[in-house]
Amino acid sequence: MKILRTLLIPVMMVMAGLNQEVKSAIIPTLFNSGVDSAGNTVATGSVDAHYTLISVPPGSGFTTSAYVADTTPPIVSAWVNPGSTARWIGPVTDVATMSAATTTGDYVYQTTFDLTGFDETSAVLTGQWSVDDLSSTLSINNVATEFTITGASAYASLHNFSISSGFVAGLNTLQFTVSNVTIVGGLNPSGLVVLISGTANPIAVPEPGSMALLGVGAAGLALAYRRRKTV
Repeated sequence: MKILRTLLIPVMMVMAGLNQEVKSAIIPTLFNSGVDSAGNTVATGSVDAHYTLISVPPGSGFTTSAYVADTTPPIVSAWVNPGSTARWIGPVTDVATMSAATTTGDYVYQTTFDLTGFDETSAVLTGQWSVDDLSSTLSINNVATEFTITGASAYASLHNFSISSGFVAGLNTLQFTVSNVTIVGGLNPSGLVVLISGTANPIAVPEPGSMALLGVGAAGLALAYRRRKTV
């Protein structure tokens, strides 16, 4: 019995280490709108590296590219200033020239992030967003959340959101549906701004030394068992 207890010690040590509480870590593949891979805002007219348009109004002529918008007054001066860590994006750079005749309708922006190496059930996203004009849906992996943006001049404020379910292992998608409401004649700008961050628990991976210790303990237990059977 003393031998068995001795051999069980390394096994128990490794298992205890694996069962220690894992602290959450930042999800590094989440990005604000209008930034580069280092999180720095990019120049007006740049194609956003992390957000794409997967749906645009029929007949608008827009592509899948989302551009960092020119928010120079006066046309879009009412758009909320997101600060120095994000920028408004739109289907064109010069959003102030978007014609009401062809740009009314829904725009669906998509961004992806990777939870490989994380426990997806522990993920939490928090952030703020704003749109011109309204948003009917913020979706995680094609499932709508409770978050929408409604009301007149919604683009003048940032709106909070928090998502703690609906994640999958590996690649995940976020979709923002932006509705550009109908107006008669004139210009009809539309855009999206997103500030987002997230955390999740890393999946614990035993260190090589721990695995070696576990192997020694398991081998010793097997040898002890065989010896007991032959006695």
